[in-house]
Amino acid sequence: PITMRYVAALLEAVGTDRVVVLEVHNEAAFDNAFRCETVRLEAAQLFAETIAARTDARHLVVVSPDVGGIKRVQQLRTMLAAKLGSPIGVAFMEKTRSEGVVSGEMLVGDVAGRDVLIYDDLVSSGTTLLRATRACRQAGARRVVAAATHPVFTSQARQLFEPGGPEYLLVSDSVPLRGEFATLGAHRLTVCSIVPLLAAVIERLQRCEPLQDLARGA
Repeated sequence: PITMRYVAALLEAVGTDRVVVLEVHNEAAFDNAFRCETVRLEAAQLFAETIAARTDARHLVVVSPDVGGIKRVQQLRTMLAAKLGSPIGVAFMEKTRSEGVVSGEMLVGDVAGRDVLIYDDLVSSGTTLLRATRACRQAGARRVVAAATHPVFTSQARQLFEPGGPEYLLVSDSVPLRGEFATLGAHRLTVCSIVPLLAAVIERLQRCEPLQDLARGA
């Protein structure tokens, strides 16, 4: 939060009127940092079409890897339910962090015999997604896939693409992929472009039109 306020102050000092961002990690810190107008775009709309084409709504559960991501998961769940014309289940993982160590294995929600989509805002080392993947499989999930907006991959993230990881991972191109991950096949790592969304935002800014429906993922 302190760094966020520092960045906000720099932007405000040069006269920035409005800041538009995609998938904020800490919404409260972001909203409290800025004194100028801000618009938070959500990435759920980037993934909804691809997920809808690859999954069976009758057996789908969207899972948040921690309690803090439930709002994000609920938004994607609503979009998928509208596109697929069927109710979508929801679940979440317990997660605690102490001195850099992540723990918590409890899964809240029913995933037995279901297709599971784990959804997060970013993936770095992959530890959080892998932990949730294992928990869902142990709870009887039939199939586990994952999606994360920002692919901030470290070398440790290779574990996601080894046996035991999700069947495939959806990410956006908000962050350029490191070379070792750029060569993965689309069947393991699918990149959904943010270009159409950014183009729509720029067009509306140029026309002085509202961005609220884009922010809601309409």
